[in-house]
Amino acid sequence: MRWTDQQKEVINTRGVDILVSAAAGSGKTAVLTARILKLLEEGYSLDEFLVITFTRAGAKDMKEKIRRQLVEKGRGARGAFFAQELKKLPRAQISTIHSFCSAIIKENFHVLDIDPNYRVA
Repeated sequence: MRWTDQQKEVINTRGVDILVSAAAGSGKTAVLTARILKLLEEGYSLDEFLVITFTRAGAKDMKEKIRRQLVEKGRGARGAFFAQELKKLPRAQISTIHSFCSAIIKENFHVLDIDPNYRVA
């Protein structure tokens, strides 16, 4: 895929947190997916990521693209590492902000003094 200079910067920048904000259809999901895959190639683990998207479809699409790449890379020289990351993918923190916050509440309802069967109004 051909990336713009700004997209390449997002994919390759290290050592700082990044917020990617752009118009709908500009390639945010593709860029973030490429960034995650590049970080995995560098030895990072899915356990180290928190990825927030605006839509469930975006999160699902990202996980599927990562899954496909991990399966492909699992056949290479570092196959065992990528196979291990593939096992982590279903639990990876790749979600919408609402899903992420809901997971935090469900894990900590007792500390927050909230009914564990809460519903969003």
